[in-house]
Amino acid sequence: MDIHVGGILLKDWVTKRGVKVYMLRKLGVSAAKIMCLALALVFWAGSALADRPPYTDGGELEAFIDGLMTAQLEQYKTPGGVVVVVHEDRVLLAKGYGYADLEEEEKVTADTLFRVGSVSKLFVWAAVMQLYEKGLLALDQDINTYLDFTIPGAEPITMQHLMAHTAGFEDKFIGTFTLTAEDLLPLGEYFASAIPARVFPPGQVSAYSNYGCTLAAYIVERISGIPFYEYAEEHHFASLGMHSSTFRQPVPEPLAERLAAGYRYADGRYLLGDFEFCQLYPAGSLSTTASDMAKFMMAHLSGSNGQSILSPETMQLMHSQSFTHHPELPGIAHGFIEMQMNGRRIISHGGDTFLFHAGLYLLPDEHLGIFTAFNGADAGGASDNVFKAFMGRYFGDESNAAPSKDLLERAAQLSGRFHISRSNYTGIEAVLRLFNPIRISVDQDGYLVVNGGSLTNRFVPTESGVFHSLDGQSQLYPVTDSTGRVTRYYTSFPVTFLRTPWYAGAEFALLVGGGSLIVYLGTVIRWIVLLVKRQAGRISLARPAVIVVALLALTQVSFYLSAFFLLSKMHPVFGIPMAALEFTPWMGYARLVSWVYASLSAALTLIALNQIRKRVKYLKPLLYAVISQAFVFLLYYWNFL
Repeated sequence: MDIHVGGILLKDWVTKRGVKVYMLRKLGVSAAKIMCLALALVFWAGSALADRPPYTDGGELEAFIDGLMTAQLEQYKTPGGVVVVVHEDRVLLAKGYGYADLEEEEKVTADTLFRVGSVSKLFVWAAVMQLYEKGLLALDQDINTYLDFTIPGAEPITMQHLMAHTAGFEDKFIGTFTLTAEDLLPLGEYFASAIPARVFPPGQVSAYSNYGCTLAAYIVERISGIPFYEYAEEHHFASLGMHSSTFRQPVPEPLAERLAAGYRYADGRYLLGDFEFCQLYPAGSLSTTASDMAKFMMAHLSGSNGQSILSPETMQLMHSQSFTHHPELPGIAHGFIEMQMNGRRIISHGGDTFLFHAGLYLLPDEHLGIFTAFNGADAGGASDNVFKAFMGRYFGDESNAAPSKDLLERAAQLSGRFHISRSNYTGIEAVLRLFNPIRISVDQDGYLVVNGGSLTNRFVPTESGVFHSLDGQSQLYPVTDSTGRVTRYYTSFPVTFLRTPWYAGAEFALLVGGGSLIVYLGTVIRWIVLLVKRQAGRISLARPAVIVVALLALTQVSFYLSAFFLLSKMHPVFGIPMAALEFTPWMGYARLVSWVYASLSAALTLIALNQIRKRVKYLKPLLYAVISQAFVFLLYYWNFL
């Protein structure tokens, strides 16, 4: 580019001795003019550099990410990972770290395929928006219009509800993954037999749903006339040049040669996992590379050098907020999950399988995107760590997190045990809620403390009533009843914390389940001792009650044994019960034993009532009946009956 300064055309020639100015004397340029010219050039170059965002400095960015990724691999005992950073239509960094295959000592590169879990959903929502753009689908239409079966319920569910995870479906984990490709069912066949219960009114409660997303993908199949994996290949991958991406299971050759292996670190060594087959495959089966995801992100940020999958207007609609529980609470766009961090709006989506973890983050206003993926089972927090550190380095920390002493006065109303809305409510896997409570309290400093499993975070309130976490990454909004007691917390992720009733807590289950077993076993053991000592006369119950109590003890022991065998067989690498991946007769046996127990409890109750009617020795049989009925309540509440 020619540069004119003071009416003079400047041209430089590079020689072995450096840069020399040509024929300045002939142009009549004085020493003063030369000095002014040099200063002007320095100022011009400095201004150009100052306008560039700091993360566009490739060398500095790479050095920072190198240290960050190395730390994540070490912290989470993960063999390998990959990261790509894009700005507008340019890739700033695309680099692999560690190993894709430990046995073959194959290094991760930007062209290594990773399983990305629920990041897959973004391609489903993009497909929905493509059909919307073509006028083939309405976002506010009852989805039963597009299905070949009926979703029951009085209130219609729309595509908008599916995209916002507010359709109201319960969660089902059993059957989400299978062990072999032969166990996978076509989507239509699966949907006809596996409709989850609707437990919330549509449009009212955020409850993240794999089923809802896959249902949207099935509607895409119905409208387009082709399987979703083919639709993605034709309308996403081919359009963007993503030639190393697939929804097919297993990954076809030759892509399979570049697929990273998944590992779980246990007992000081890495365990190699098998391919993870996802039944709800549009919601979680994508295998892709950092290079391909760079193209997908650039399509959302700038059109990727003319390559796009949506018009600018539809893309803007997809990025816009479609639902939130509170104006100051990040909600959900049309498929993307909103975040608010360091004063910036982010649209994102994470993804997890048993062995892989990934995260995609877009800052639309800055035209910036980051994607990360890891092939270790324990690296669930790695992607968020990388992004949080990136935001802290290049956008500063604008969080203001002073504690509030006023919370101490409201501690009783704010505190309690909660569970997430993304749970099962009608199947026996509902019992998993016992093992994953969300405990919320107020500490002595005036912070709201949320403890969920191994994660603990502290929050402070704002004038609007929204709570912000100390790290600036999460927000909560409490909903209270007429007494001021919090009944639920809406969160900045599409799940809701719901207060758990006292009878649905682990303490009550342990008290009733353990207490009744101790009472019955203790009683039977005492009777056996008396019989051995030939002191049967000291058994104060009538023979029918004695027989029923003994059978109740035997049946309850059988129930616990069936539950033990149901949960004890674990997948050697995934670390979950095999019952979640394949059929086991122990599940049916546990239900059968539950019905036997309920029948015996009813019989004992009738015996006690008859004793009351006769007004003879009814206190003990009544006590045993009450104890057994309490355990029956547990069996009923947790869907074993």
